[in-house]
Amino acid sequence: MRRSDDSTRRGLLKGAAAALSLAAAARAALPGGAFAQGAGPEVKGAKLGFIALTDAAPLFVAKEKGIFAKYGMPDVEVLKQASWGTTRDNLVLGSEGNGIDGAHILTPMPYLISAGRVTQNSVPVPMYILARLNLAGQCISVGKEYLGDKVALDTRPFKVALEKKKAAGKSVKAAMTFPGGTHDLWIRYWLAAGGIDPDKDIETIVVPPPQMVANMKVGTMDCFCVCEPWNEQLITQGIGYTALTTGELWKDHPEKALGMRAAWVDKNPNAAKALLMAVMEAQQWCDKPENRDELAGIVAKRQWINVPVGDVVKRMKGEFDYGDGRKVSNSPHIMKYWADDASYPYKSHDLWFLTEDIRWGKFDPQTDTKALIEKVNREDLWRDAAKTLGVSAIPALDLARQGDLLRRQGLRSGKPGRLSRQPRHQEGGVMALGTTLGGLAATRKGEGARRPLVTAASLKGFAARVVPPLVVLALFLLLWEVLCQRPGAGLPPPSRVLAEAHDIIVDPFYDNGGTDKGLFWHISASLQRVALGFTLAAIAGILLGTLVGQSEWAMRGLDPIFQVLRTIPPLAWLPLSLAAFRDGQPSAIFVIFITSIWPIIINTAVGIRNIPQDYRNVAAVLRLNAFEFFGKVMLPSAAPYIFTGLRIGVGLSWLAIVAAEMLIGGVGIGFFIWDAWNSSHISEIIVALVYVGVIGFVLDRLVAFLGHLVTRGTATA
Repeated sequence: MRRSDDSTRRGLLKGAAAALSLAAAARAALPGGAFAQGAGPEVKGAKLGFIALTDAAPLFVAKEKGIFAKYGMPDVEVLKQASWGTTRDNLVLGSEGNGIDGAHILTPMPYLISAGRVTQNSVPVPMYILARLNLAGQCISVGKEYLGDKVALDTRPFKVALEKKKAAGKSVKAAMTFPGGTHDLWIRYWLAAGGIDPDKDIETIVVPPPQMVANMKVGTMDCFCVCEPWNEQLITQGIGYTALTTGELWKDHPEKALGMRAAWVDKNPNAAKALLMAVMEAQQWCDKPENRDELAGIVAKRQWINVPVGDVVKRMKGEFDYGDGRKVSNSPHIMKYWADDASYPYKSHDLWFLTEDIRWGKFDPQTDTKALIEKVNREDLWRDAAKTLGVSAIPALDLARQGDLLRRQGLRSGKPGRLSRQPRHQEGGVMALGTTLGGLAATRKGEGARRPLVTAASLKGFAARVVPPLVVLALFLLLWEVLCQRPGAGLPPPSRVLAEAHDIIVDPFYDNGGTDKGLFWHISASLQRVALGFTLAAIAGILLGTLVGQSEWAMRGLDPIFQVLRTIPPLAWLPLSLAAFRDGQPSAIFVIFITSIWPIIINTAVGIRNIPQDYRNVAAVLRLNAFEFFGKVMLPSAAPYIFTGLRIGVGLSWLAIVAAEMLIGGVGIGFFIWDAWNSSHISEIIVALVYVGVIGFVLDRLVAFLGHLVTRGTATA
C-alpha cells in the first residue's frame, strides 16, 4: 500500500517538476491582461460551483485577484454548493436552468454523471475534465474514542476496536462525501487493506464535507475522509484526530478536477480556454510558498470556506499536528496545486479511479473505460492552454504509454469483483378561528373638547402590554447568560453572541459578492421567494376552497386527497420538485406553494359552507350570476375564515423556505444558517434565528392587519 517518497510518479514522467514561465510572446498576445487570441471568449462569464474545501483555492484566487477578468471572463461566478449531490444536480440543470456550467469536483464525478450512473433516471449528462486542481491534501480522521488505539496507516488496530464496539451492540459507520468519489475510494482502500469490508463490516454513509465535524460531534460516524479544513477543525474542537493523510496511501495522488458541462465547452471553446488559462495561472500562484499565508486568508473568508485562518494555514504550509501526539513539519504530503504536474489531467489517473469504482460496484465490470476516458478527459484542451501560456515541459503521454504507469508507481487498483457488493445508501379541516361576517362598526363622532393625546390610563395600558414581555425577556437572557458561562456549555452566552456576531448585527447591508452578504440581503431573497410562492398558494387555495365548499361532489372527491397531501412534510416535496422543474428556484417556490396551500383551501371551504342561508336566498331573489355571487356574497362572508387560513399559510411558507434553502443553497436566510452551522459559527445562527422569528411574527401580523381591514374587524387579529 505504501511506497517510499522518492518512488513517486513524478520521477517516471517526462519533464518532472516542470518549471513554469510566461513567455514574452504570450504576454504580448495578452494586452492589458485581456484574452485576445482570435475572436476572444464567446461569453464573458460562467457559473462555477465549489464545495467549502481548500482544494477549491484556485477558483477563489482566480476570482479574488481578477485573473478571470484578465483573460476576458470578468463575469465568472464562483458559487458555494451545499454538497456534492447539489453540485451534481446543478450541473445537470446547467446555468440555463439556474444551475452551474462547471465546478470544483471530485475526479470520478464527471465520469459518473456522463455515464448516467448518478443522475435522475440514469440520463447521461456529458461532462469534460479540463484540468486537475490539486494533488493530495485529504485526510482520514477518527473519533477521540479511538485515541488509545493509535489508528494510523495500518488499519488492523482499528478493525479490532470496531469489532469490540460491534460486540457491545453498537453500530459502526464510516463517512465519505459522495458514492464513488475520491473520498469514498480512499476510505474504502484504507479499510479494505486492513481486512475491513466497507460494505459488510462497517456502514458507509454520505455526509457533505462541511457537515463532517458537526456529525462526528454527535456520534454519527466513527471515521471519515474529507479535505481540509474539516480534519483540522475536528482536532481544534477536541472531537477526534487525524489517522493519516491520503498522501500516505499514494504520495501526490490526484484529487479534485475542474469539470465542465460538455455542451458549454463545445458551444464556447474560446471561453473554455480562457477559463482554463485563468485557473492554471491561479494554480501557479497558489503553489508558491511565499503566497501560502495570503492564500490561507483568502480561503478562510466568509464567501469561500468561512473558518478561522488558523484552521487552514498550518497544513497549507506543511505543518501537520495529527492530534494524537504526532507532529510533522515540512510534510511531504502537503497539498500541491501546480508543482509536479499537479494540474495535468493524466488519463492513467482517471483509469485508476474508474477501476476502483468498478471494484466497488459503481460501474459495471464490462465498462469500456478507455472509450469513456477518451470522451470525458480533455487533456488536449489543457495542452493547448498550456502552450498559449508558455508552459514548458508539457507532459506527452498517450493512454497506452500511461497504461502501466500505475504499476510502476507501486499502487495497484483493486481487482474488479473483489468486495464488489455496492454499499448501502442512504386531519379533518383546520379549525377556523374567525367569526361569521358582521356589520359595520358604528362610527362615533367626537363631542366636546379634544381629549389629550397621552393620558394616565393610556400609559398604564401601554405599560401593561410592554413591561411583562420585557421582564420575561430580561429574565430569560439572564438565565441563559448564567447557564452558558459554565465550562463545557454547548451554546454561547448572550454576551459572547453579541461579541462574535457584532459585524453581521451592526452591518446587515454589506455585499462582498457571491453568498458573502449581510443578513438583509439573505432575508430579502427569502422574502421574494415567499411572496411569489405564497401569492400563488393564496390564489389557488381560495379558488379550490371555494369549489370544495360550494360543491358537495367536489368536497367528496377532493377532500380525501387534500387530507393526505397536506400531511406530507415540506422537505419531502423538494426532491420531486427538483426532478420536475430541473431548477432550484422554482423548486423552492413550489415547496412554499405546496406547504401553505392546504390551510387556505380548508379554511376557505369551511367559510363557504358556513355562509348563512339567508344570504343565499337574497342572492337568488336578486338573481345574482355566479361571478356576482362569488364577489358580493361568498368572499365577504367567508373572509374571516379565509384570512385565518392565510395567516396559517404564511407562517408555513416562512418555515418551508428556511428549510428548503438549507438544501438548494444560494442567497437566503436558510442557506446562511446552514453555512454558519457547517462552519461552527453558533453565534451567527442565533442571530439569524432571531431575525427569522421576528420576520415570521411581522408576516403574521401583516396578514392579520389586512384581514382586519378587509373584514372590518371580524377576522381575528
